[in-house]
Amino acid sequence: EKTMVTAGPMTRYAADIIPFLKLLVGDNVSKLKLDNKVDMASVRLSYVVEPGDLRVSAVTKEMRSIILQAVTHLEQQCGSQAHQLNLPGFRYSYTLWRYWMSKEPGNFAFDLGNKKHEVSWLMELPKMLMGQSQHTLPAMLKLLETAVFPPVPAKWAEEETTKLREALIEELGDDGVLIFPSHPTPAHHHYVPFFRPYNFAYWAIINVLHFPATQVPLGLSRDGLPLGLQVVATPYNDHLCIAVAKELENGFGGYVPPCAVVS
Repeated sequence: EKTMVTAGPMTRYAADIIPFLKLLVGDNVSKLKLDNKVDMASVRLSYVVEPGDLRVSAVTKEMRSIILQAVTHLEQQCGSQAHQLNLPGFRYSYTLWRYWMSKEPGNFAFDLGNKKHEVSWLMELPKMLMGQSQHTLPAMLKLLETAVFPPVPAKWAEEETTKLREALIEELGDDGVLIFPSHPTPAHHHYVPFFRPYNFAYWAIINVLHFPATQVPLGLSRDGLPLGLQVVATPYNDHLCIAVAKELENGFGGYVPPCAVVS
């Protein structure tokens, strides 16, 4: 069943993504062109530094810097200048995700109750305030939003999604990638993300569009926390995302553990 709520494989090295995907996808693997050799000189580059959604945190100076460093590196490898995009649809990332989540099959409140009963935010919120709830704050916010907030206008959401999707398909085609922030900041202290609950929209909008994306680590921040970005392509062009991920891994050293690893 078609859904935007999907997860991909996580690997230590970019080269391991392709064999992992082949196992997961099965008979449909030919659609992804994973065995196609990618000439980096033929890859067109686009990038976004700040999507502009007012519900989410702004991209920090350090994250902006690493994105621009990655773009510069890829420009040198591809031999062409990257195009900075400013698409209005990205400003509605969270709202579009919220609309399309309402169209997903299943019942979130029922799922939280282990498919035995629906979880009520009215019952769980007092428990949460006393530290007695079994559920997370984001789960409660989702229940609260569904029960209390007015729905997103369907016609507007579907039109905005179509416009954004078509604009990106026209921009990227079958030979382009989009460099996009994975998150506005390096990792926070535990529980701090609960107070910035909408920042997941940076990657959620890619799920809304049903585009493939590869998350790429780019070393550590000045505080020793992981930095990274995501490489996005149009449907069935996963091989481009992975090829660019490999190039960035070569250029920036790949995944770096944020702490000492004892072997």
